[in-house]
Amino acid sequence: MELLIDGKRISREIKDELREKMAELKARGEERCLAVIQVGDDPASCVYVRNKKKACEYVGIKSISWEMPAETTEEALLELIGELNGRQDVNGILVQLPLPGHIDEDRVLLAIAPEKDVDGFHPVSVGSLSIGRPGYVSCTPAALKLRGRNVWCLAEAILWANPWPCCCCGRTARLQCAIPGLKISGKSPGGRIFL
Repeated sequence: MELLIDGKRISREIKDELREKMAELKARGEERCLAVIQVGDDPASCVYVRNKKKACEYVGIKSISWEMPAETTEEALLELIGELNGRQDVNGILVQLPLPGHIDEDRVLLAIAPEKDVDGFHPVSVGSLSIGRPGYVSCTPAALKLRGRNVWCLAEAILWANPWPCCCCGRTARLQCAIPGLKISGKSPGGRIFL
């Protein structure tokens, strides 16, 4: 069975729903704030960050951002994350990946307080997803309704591979680890393919 998804329509519906919820919060005197950190000027990252800012503005979420140079040290980035973790006016922290090669992505993602980890990459977030507890969920598995479905995943990055098995197991989908007759030619950018 083939299913065509209209991503723009779905995105608009979600944003409109969030806009209503944010208006209700503001009417009660509450505000939400997302802190976005980008290190370096990766072109795709610049587009993602710009789109996140626009989406926040549309739905009524305050966004604050740091565009840091590629030479930023890991220590300086961790210091900023520590400061944002402690700020009461910041509800969520998003560090745009990829980071420059001299920065340990795992160490950075672990530094974000789980209750502010809006990407859902912290081990606490991934663990909560795997056992069905509430918390932030990575957007890829959150966007898909997998209950009762068969799922095939070819991926390499934390953005794709890690949340999938948890999401599939937690929502009773069956992750296919072997596909009879599948022939793979070529390889992913990092040289590894996960099935």
